[in-house]
Amino acid sequence: MSGAAVSGVRLVSPADVDEVLVGLVALEAELFDDAWDADALRDLVAGYGRRLHVVGGRAPQGPVSGYVLTQTLGDFVDLLRIGVVPAARRGGVALALHHAAAADARTEGAERVLLEVSEANTGARAFYTRLGYVEIDRRPGYYRDGSDALVLELPLDENDTYDETRMPAGEGDLTHE
Repeated sequence: MSGAAVSGVRLVSPADVDEVLVGLVALEAELFDDAWDADALRDLVAGYGRRLHVVGGRAPQGPVSGYVLTQTLGDFVDLLRIGVVPAARRGGVALALHHAAAADARTEGAERVLLEVSEANTGARAFYTRLGYVEIDRRPGYYRDGSDALVLELPLDENDTYDETRMPAGEGDLTHE
């Protein structure tokens, strides 16, 4: 399944975050050693320039299968976290979430996406490379496991759709930290 085939990506406002909060907390706990709890998620979503996109979390879609949290600050958007439930990986969910976040960021005036990813997270690094991200900085020993944090950048082109043509089928999902 490609990113274009994934339906149901939606923007969740801070006022509506409670409707997906249980699913987000569960997904965080499943995916990340440094999982955000309910209070942290509420605070993060309510922050200045923050956008939360999710797939799932309401009928008929069922539980949250993926989400992306970003923060737009001036000419860039910071991709703070993206994650997809393991059962939904390789189905284009991460690609669809990334596309939605990038499209929103462009409408807010962002010209590029920045993110940090562990050098040890080979799946996420491959995903970002295929999308066109390039390494612009490195933070040695940044993560608890001693791995470096790679700072990646992707220029946003208003004509670029970030669709399945940029990535082979079945390679559009990841967990990012």
